[in-house]
Amino acid sequence: MSLDPARLLRPGIAGMRAYEAEDPGRLVKLDANENPYPPPPELRGRIAQAAGELELNRYPDPEAGALRSLLAARCGWTREGILLGNGSDELIVLLLAACGGGNAALLVPTPTCSMYRHIALTMGWRVEEVPLADGFALDEGALVARAAAVAPRLSVFASPNNPTGNLFDRGALERYLRSVTGVVVIDEAYHDFAGASAVPLLERHENLVVLQTLSKIGLAALRLGILLTSPALAREFNKVRLPYNVGAFPQAAARIVLESPDYLAGQVQAIRSERARIAGALAGLEGVTVFPSDANFLLFRTPHASRSVFEGLRARGVLVRDLGGRPGPLHRCLRVTVGAPEENRAFLDALPGALRTAGGLHDATK
Repeated sequence: MSLDPARLLRPGIAGMRAYEAEDPGRLVKLDANENPYPPPPELRGRIAQAAGELELNRYPDPEAGALRSLLAARCGWTREGILLGNGSDELIVLLLAACGGGNAALLVPTPTCSMYRHIALTMGWRVEEVPLADGFALDEGALVARAAAVAPRLSVFASPNNPTGNLFDRGALERYLRSVTGVVVIDEAYHDFAGASAVPLLERHENLVVLQTLSKIGLAALRLGILLTSPALAREFNKVRLPYNVGAFPQAAARIVLESPDYLAGQVQAIRSERARIAGALAGLEGVTVFPSDANFLLFRTPHASRSVFEGLRARGVLVRDLGGRPGPLHRCLRVTVGAPEENRAFLDALPGALRTAGGLHDATK
């Protein structure tokens, strides 16, 4: 008798799809919102030395005390209100585990990061989605009305939002915070590129959680997520955090990099400068709409099927993210990460030919 896995699982799991990331091979990889710049040789040498000195037979610092102190100074928040996770995804799991139970509801505006919905459904939550308004702004009235109807235990706002790239209006977020009794999360994974942070709101709103990450500024391999909230809430969330969840190497490497803030600031500025250059080039292409971005990526809409443009770019050696296969606000949209200058040139050189091919025209450049 063959095993039916669905019989052993939570209802709904069998019908879900696992998160899949494409192996880029030799393609120019502009699909995952990574920082294109590795640490400079001097920093890599210090990291390698620190790795060689680790006591691999011992557990890491369970509280990551030294790293949390550095992050407190960087973020402008008290160390007692900071928890760390194996990426922001683990912290989202932590929040859902701590706040869940019964018929708990998660409220999110859409479109947004798909992992909020995915993780919540795997943990048995109801997901309530509120479409964004024109220009990808928050529909404040619809959000408050839905929250009043469903009483969400958790509400999550990515600001800057992924995949749209825009910051949400701070006044709207504060009014929403005052209108609900549940925990409100502002996930600001891309805040370095926006030059703005929601951390100052923590002083005024005890039900607020701010998520940050080091992944987008060049340390994606470390998988280090940062949760900031009131010390009282942090103590409760810490009861759910798995022991030793951040390894000794990520702690050591992150400390070394954070002790060199000028290097990080320089890379962020370089990416912001390239973002403006790419946006200007996209705006000059007939039929292409590029949306304003406060992140390290750009969302753009083409006059043709996004999958055709995606495949055309892939055939020309560039990998981006196709988002536009369904009707809705992302129809015919793709997302491109801001890469190093040579990677961005490869994308901009490939796009006109991909557009011509998608439109059924002969591409004389091939």
